[in-house]
Formats: sequence, structure tokens, C-alpha cells
Amino acid sequence: MQVRFSSKRLQAFIMNRHAVTRKYGERAAKNLGLRLEQLMVAPHVAALLQAPGGWHALRGDRAHEFAGDITRSLRLIVTHTKTTKLSALNHVRWHDVDDVTVLEIVDYH
Repeated sequence: MQVRFSSKRLQAFIMNRHAVTRKYGERAAKNLGLRLEQLMVAPHVAALLQAPGGWHALRGDRAHEFAGDITRSLRLIVTHTKTTKLSALNHVRWHDVDDVTVLEIVDYH
């Protein structure tokens, strides 16, 4: 899958394991690396539902976003990069999404 970032600043931060460790801790830095690897090797977003990491589609205001667990409270949030067809219920058809943009690392709980 093609993985992009919402900003160069976010990309630089995520790719700097030392910075991620300093801000979130060693476990989070390790898990973030694993989630990025999962994104890169998955053929499409829906395949992540079978992978470790608690990947799940979001709802409500974040209905067009997908999240993977980094820690108990932190999530890696991605969205589809290209315009994609929506289901009849206006949901993203994640089986069709093979190009994502990393939006943020967030604790939205």
C-alpha cells in the first residue's frame, strides 16, 4: 500500500524513533514502527482488520478514517488519499483503498 503523510513535519517526527520515544515512550515507538510496516505491506486497508494492532474503521466525525492501536490510548489515524467510492450508507469501502495518508497520532478517548 502507498503510505503518505499529511505534512513533512509529521513524517519527520514519525520517522525519528528517538523523538517518538522521547514523547511517547519506548513501547509506543516500537508499536508505531510495527503499524507503519503493516500499512506498507497490506494490499488494502481492509486487510489490516486481520492484522494485530486493533485496526478499525472510525465513525461519527471521523467516519472516513481508520485507526491502529499504538498503546492503550494512542492511535495512528489514516484516511484514504484518493477519492474513493462510498457504500450506499456513505461508508468508505476499505477493500478498495490502497493509498493512505497518515493524519496524526492521537488519544481521542
